[in-house]
Amino acid sequence: MYVLYLDILFLINWIMDILIFYCVSLVLNKRVKCLHTIFAGALAALIYCMLLVIPVLQKVPYTICSLIIPIPSLLILYRPSQYKVFFKEYLLSMVIAAVFGGMVFNIWYLVNGAQSNVSEISILFLIGIGVGVAICFYCSFYFIRRRLIFPVFEYSLTVSYQGKKVEIQSLLDTGNLLYTSWKHEPVMVIEYEAMKPLLTEMQQRTYEAFKNLNEVQIEEAIIKGDYKMEQLIPFNSVGCKGGFLWSIQVESVQIESYSKHLKVSPCIVGLSSERLFSDRHFQALVHPEFILERELVS
Repeated sequence: MYVLYLDILFLINWIMDILIFYCVSLVLNKRVKCLHTIFAGALAALIYCMLLVIPVLQKVPYTICSLIIPIPSLLILYRPSQYKVFFKEYLLSMVIAAVFGGMVFNIWYLVNGAQSNVSEISILFLIGIGVGVAICFYCSFYFIRRRLIFPVFEYSLTVSYQGKKVEIQSLLDTGNLLYTSWKHEPVMVIEYEAMKPLLTEMQQRTYEAFKNLNEVQIEEAIIKGDYKMEQLIPFNSVGCKGGFLWSIQVESVQIESYSKHLKVSPCIVGLSSERLFSDRHFQALVHPEFILERELVS
């Protein structure tokens, strides 16, 4: 007979629940703090162990128990504001848990086929299988996202400025409402590091000094005449503090995808000192007006 101690059972469930909640957050595209995910996993594992230990709870059918276990963790982890949202998160977590658990234990039993006793397989090996399945899920998810979803919004940019050119990968930002304050021209946002090869040493020094200024210092510099107001583009974005983008007017930007060839000439580019995406493959945000209202170039 194989004896599984309660602390080992808790540890296995804790790690597996953390991996499951991570996969759920990935699909929901929600940023969740690691500590919150760890706590949610611990809570789900604790509830599971309590159902096995407490005599009163042992009488509850396992099917009902399995439906109840993730509820407190999901409420704490995602804090849904509506029943409809919670039901979506709950259903998704159950589906991922079923697929995840099925894959882990299928691999475990396949490996155990040559073993005479299940106890001969290390618990660490089981946890390792779970981590491997989570890594495969992560890679598969981003592969599907990059190959099937992103291509619709993905564009290759060729920026021409001061006799130089640079190629940058970008995504269409349908929520971008950034315009210049003087002529109401749409603004394309590009990471400073991607545009740096096109800038002169003087421009680089000017921008490096600018990005270290706070809003009050920028306003004082405008009054002194250190910066032209038309160079600075005020912005506000959800989830972060607003401010000013330092902009330049480039000669042209060639926008290309599998079905479009567009040329914007000239084009206003706002430089971002922060990374726009966690994925370093993309370094620019294309304003929707460039895509929706520009004519195709032969």
